[in-house]
Amino acid sequence: MLMKRITALFDRERRGEIIRFATVGVAATLMQYVLYVLFIQLLHPALANTLAYGLSFVFNYIASTRYTFRVKSNMQRGTGFLLAHAINYTLQTVLLTLFLQLGLPKVWALLPVFAVCVPTNFVLVRFFLKGRQAKPKSAAGRPGMLSALWQQLRLSRDERWPALAAAITAIALNAVVIGKYADSFMRYGKGPWGPFLQQFHVSGFDPFSYTIISHWASFYHIGVRHPLLALFFYPLSWINKGLYYVTGLNCVQLLYGLLLVAAATYSFVFLTRIYNRVVGVRRREAWLLGAYTFSFAYMLLTVCVPDHFGLSLFVLTLILWLAGNKGTSSQMGWTPWRTFWLVFLTAGLTLTNGVKAMMAALYVNGRRFWRVKFILVGIVLPMVLLLLISHYQYQWLGRPAEKARAERKAKIEAWEQRMHPERAKKKAKSEKKKKKRSSKQGRALTDDGMLQWSDVSTPRLPAAVHNLFGESLQLHADSLLQDIGQRRPVIVKYRTPIPYIVEGLIVLLFLVGVWYGRRSRFLWLVVGWFAYDMVIHFAFGFALNEVYIMTAHWAFMLPIGTAYLLRTLQGRWRKALNALLLLLTVYLWAYNTSLFIYYMV
Repeated sequence: MLMKRITALFDRERRGEIIRFATVGVAATLMQYVLYVLFIQLLHPALANTLAYGLSFVFNYIASTRYTFRVKSNMQRGTGFLLAHAINYTLQTVLLTLFLQLGLPKVWALLPVFAVCVPTNFVLVRFFLKGRQAKPKSAAGRPGMLSALWQQLRLSRDERWPALAAAITAIALNAVVIGKYADSFMRYGKGPWGPFLQQFHVSGFDPFSYTIISHWASFYHIGVRHPLLALFFYPLSWINKGLYYVTGLNCVQLLYGLLLVAAATYSFVFLTRIYNRVVGVRRREAWLLGAYTFSFAYMLLTVCVPDHFGLSLFVLTLILWLAGNKGTSSQMGWTPWRTFWLVFLTAGLTLTNGVKAMMAALYVNGRRFWRVKFILVGIVLPMVLLLLISHYQYQWLGRPAEKARAERKAKIEAWEQRMHPERAKKKAKSEKKKKKRSSKQGRALTDDGMLQWSDVSTPRLPAAVHNLFGESLQLHADSLLQDIGQRRPVIVKYRTPIPYIVEGLIVLLFLVGVWYGRRSRFLWLVVGWFAYDMVIHFAFGFALNEVYIMTAHWAFMLPIGTAYLLRTLQGRWRKALNALLLLLTVYLWAYNTSLFIYYMV
């Protein structure tokens, strides 16, 4: 049996592909290496490799499609080839950095990288160019991990126009944000922090992604909450450096904007699939519910601000769609390793959301979830790895940067005390006022660890009415998009009763939908996710004083409940609910975007 498998690997077709791949690969690799050796005379090795890789990429694609695998070039294969090489480039960059730190000379450091990446690239490129032929299904009929992911990212014919509309909308929103800050942010080239933290002020969103991509080595201590976030940005940081070298502009806004547009588009696609294929509403009703979802104020903001929530939204909606679709059939669950990757990526972006991936795995696998192998591989292993990554990431980058900043601050304060004592006194008074103001914004259980984000003093009912179901869904005209750390009070009220009526309708439609869909196991997964968010925000008070910035973690669950109500109704009642949803959608888009554009312009 083993010999048959080995023989199958070396059949005539496969041997021919390997020989042709070797020919093209040697030529592309030699081209990349020669360019790399030339570029390192002027550039940092990682940047030199980026430019060399990009130039050899075009030759590699043409030769791979026309000669190696002999397939016709099209948009799908081009996208797949680009994704394969994005993975390969990321692996090359990480390994090159590692070998340089181990002491290898710059000229030779790329050679061991090729030894690892070339065979890896063959597998990736063959998979994306030849599709299902590259890797047959297992005996159980379950597709591989990469094949399953690719299937979810492919758009069906009826999804293309709605997805295009979602992408154009996301591009327009990002253009507004980029336009506001482009003059300052695109001119920034050197320095550890740049103008981002001082100049970017959109509610409580943090522009740390701009900082990390612009100057990756000096990122702030993300800690346990976002253990993989900085690592996700590492390839983007090198691409940004290459663009800066060519254009003289910091293109961080454009790079992150493209990432947000892609995340928003696929989040819309996954949600409309849930409404249509899992809940069972009609296709046009699913598109209406998708537009309704993104009309919520902080869902709209999530797709265009430089924070991690847009990426979290993509991962959460993907997992929810996979859970509702259950992969390939209702008889199959998630394997331990597939669960490992889903938990690893979800918790890597935001640790608390890893629990939602675990809940989805329990829903899909049922009793099989409690098997020892599944628990160890799918749950325990990713969490242990994330904790280790977070620890060593902090020891390697975070702690030295914190120490350097503390020493620099101490020197500045000592100099001010000696040379400008009056200025130092004013600064000390300002710090005291700042601490006094922050104490009014919610008292935490402790000042250290995860519990520093708790809140035991903010009143829960006003926070629910004005912040959770208020600001999250409809912006406040007063204190518009101000940061609670600056001038915004914890509780802001609306000027008229209309926003409260709209808020009540949205919540009522969700609750009634939950009642009508109470027999659906999938809906109870959604309700479980929603209840989990409410517990961490209201029981533990996690970030309760600015809970609206986390809208992307839970607000998409409200229309799912409404979809169950829509599915149940028939005749004129269904038409009436569609009309109400259309009215709410138009109103929310008009209301929220007008205030958003007013603030930005």
